[in-house]
Amino acid sequence: MAQLAGQRIGYDAAMGDSGIRLSDLLVSLSMATDLGFGQPPEHMVRSARIGMRLGARLGLDAKDLATLYDVGILTYVGCPVYGNESAVLFGDDIDFRAHAIEVDLAGFPAMMFMLRRAGHGTSAFNRARQAASLMASGGRRVVQQMANHCSAAGSLATRLGLSEDVPAGIEQAYARWDGQGVPDDLSGTDVSLAARVSHVAKACEVFERTAGLETTIDVVRSRSGTHFDPAIVKLMSTDPESLFKDLDHDTVDEFLAAEPADRGSLTDDYLDRALEAIGDFCDLRCAFFAGHARGTADLVRGAAQVMNLASGDADLAYRAALVHDVGRFGVPGSVWAKPGPLTANELERVRLHAYYVEHVYYKLGVSNRTGAAMYAMQYGIVGSAPPRAV
Repeated sequence: MAQLAGQRIGYDAAMGDSGIRLSDLLVSLSMATDLGFGQPPEHMVRSARIGMRLGARLGLDAKDLATLYDVGILTYVGCPVYGNESAVLFGDDIDFRAHAIEVDLAGFPAMMFMLRRAGHGTSAFNRARQAASLMASGGRRVVQQMANHCSAAGSLATRLGLSEDVPAGIEQAYARWDGQGVPDDLSGTDVSLAARVSHVAKACEVFERTAGLETTIDVVRSRSGTHFDPAIVKLMSTDPESLFKDLDHDTVDEFLAAEPADRGSLTDDYLDRALEAIGDFCDLRCAFFAGHARGTADLVRGAAQVMNLASGDADLAYRAALVHDVGRFGVPGSVWAKPGPLTANELERVRLHAYYVEHVYYKLGVSNRTGAAMYAMQYGIVGSAPPRAV
């Protein structure tokens, strides 16, 4: 967590002409979250769009909608950052999260899900050992760990200069209406409204996409009063079809256009500091990466000076270096932390994380030159030719 310590960026003074908005960066982070959750592209963006539609039904004012906008896109961004802990318990942490997203993480169903996944892909002895560890804590330690990771996302939101209500909402990603979540001292309306809406929106996105509208309604209603706020469930159940209308139509562009407050383009200084914060955040994926993004960027900046690059090209290279490893969220923590040689399959997954970098940024204004620079840089680091010309 110490990596995320840093000066809060004063957003009010951050209007500039970099051509990149803060919302662009938030969407790119959500794309990285999709990778770490094993979900298809734009899962978090679709969830956030559903959340905004629910917010409109609630009659939220502009301030609350602005908070919901940021919380909705960042709610679960902290979950994939610490892959090692989940990898120890469940093997492939991405595969675990991909299925956990469908489970009500409280009570017997959650416990059975975790026991079935304990020590996945390892020896029988280790599976039994991890299952015993889960039973000793009732599985609550896992949920606690997942919630603790959200505090890293809250710290990132603070560094990015988002309003104080946004980190609070993000850090309550695993709170529940019935108080059986984490933090366990929160229940009912004490849980952030933005978090309560986002919880329902995420479930809606997953189940409507994978099982259809009727199943979505049944699942959300079954969790009313336990996981979900009954008032929000009721609003969702009224004309549910319209919540999903054109949800896949220009998803990212529509979400960016729906931003409640026009925050404008970032100054170059703000953009640099925001990318530094994101790079520090991505380094949390594995303990071995501590300081990697900032160290790489400093080396690149020094090399740019030695080569007498034009200031614009030097800035581009520095920014690309800061976030060149955001694609590592798409590779299991067990692969990054493996002490011995990687198998051919594992090595291929590592190589793919360069492609994931481009995927994260390709729809945004940052994609044109910065995305290409990150892509080329990553393949230079990995040490193999890219699968297509850059």
